[in-house]
Amino acid sequence: MYKDHLLEEAEGLREKLSDIRRELHKYPELGSEMSRTIAYVKEKLELLGVETRFSEDSGLVGIIRGQKSSPCILLRADMDALPITEETGLEFSSRREGRMHACGHDLHTAWLLGAAELLMHNKNKLEGTVKLAFQPCEEGKGSPGAKEMIAGGILEDPKVDAAVAVHVTPDIPVGKYSISSGGVTTTPCIFEIGIEGKGGHAAEPWKCIDPILVMNRIYTEIQSIQRSLLSPKDKAVISITSVHGGNAFNVIPDRVSMGGTIRTYSRKTAELLAEKIEEIVRYCGEADKAKTEFRYEIPIGSCVNDAHMTGLVKSAVRSCLGEAAIYSEEILFMGGDDFSYFTEAVPSCYFFAGVKKKCRENAFPLHNCRFDPDESCLCKTAAVLARLALDFTSEKKGE
Repeated sequence: MYKDHLLEEAEGLREKLSDIRRELHKYPELGSEMSRTIAYVKEKLELLGVETRFSEDSGLVGIIRGQKSSPCILLRADMDALPITEETGLEFSSRREGRMHACGHDLHTAWLLGAAELLMHNKNKLEGTVKLAFQPCEEGKGSPGAKEMIAGGILEDPKVDAAVAVHVTPDIPVGKYSISSGGVTTTPCIFEIGIEGKGGHAAEPWKCIDPILVMNRIYTEIQSIQRSLLSPKDKAVISITSVHGGNAFNVIPDRVSMGGTIRTYSRKTAELLAEKIEEIVRYCGEADKAKTEFRYEIPIGSCVNDAHMTGLVKSAVRSCLGEAAIYSEEILFMGGDDFSYFTEAVPSCYFFAGVKKKCRENAFPLHNCRFDPDESCLCKTAAVLARLALDFTSEKKGE
């Protein structure tokens, strides 16, 4: 059977990429506070001979120049971790309390460094330019995220013609890739609810306006929204993810708060659901004479894949790993990603790499303190990204 030489070269990097991933995993950093990670990645790029640029506005970018400046493809890896205390028990588990790479960004960074090495080894075959975008601040607020990187000029000098990103998923086996055109991530909506009642002694609740009781009613009503407003085809999720209020067993507090997220593939649906939640909050507050506040924001849109770029990604996977590596079943990914800013700016493809271990029927999900992906995805994905970059630049040149 034909075997792409890039995969053979990538397999020779297996131990190296694993070491890089584990070093990143041991020292996770959050948001825009990523000085150690950026320095580490920059050093790796420079050792490979990759030209680097860094600024507070556009983050860390590696540039590999082929025979011409165009066409240019951007490959993106997010690098930030999550505020989670790791409980995997792994030898290389996080050395930083309350921080963990529980969304696979350590793998994303490692396999993009692997792709960089493969492309440098095959630079004589590269007909255009490859930009390697190492992005902070994907998981939350901060700068520079994707929006700020684009505003800072990452799509210029040379002009980027297409962009690609890969995300791990424990929902499919390692060695499989889920690739589809159209919307592949959700439009996340973040909401916060504040409830102000009248506090007092826990032994005399009739003298109080209990904000916890109001909060409970709001929570219950929110759970009924999906059944009453949406059909299954709307593919929407509402989750309450934070509840705060009270700090003594004998005191009914004056104020409590709760917050959560709406995930849907349509901004219109997200706005409809947010407006319904606001209506519920207002009604429940008025019923018990409590004051309420509600606010929401939709910070990013859905990643919408370009059909042509999706086809090129599938072709790269087939070249490196064969037809069997393309996962044929639809996966429902309800997460969001600010790579959507790239998909809005240039033809793009955002796809998924399986990291589920073969020995595990039910893998721990993303954002779980025991998330433990299969590292054999590293060399496979590095090869796919390198193959895609080579194919894209040669295909565009001939048009």
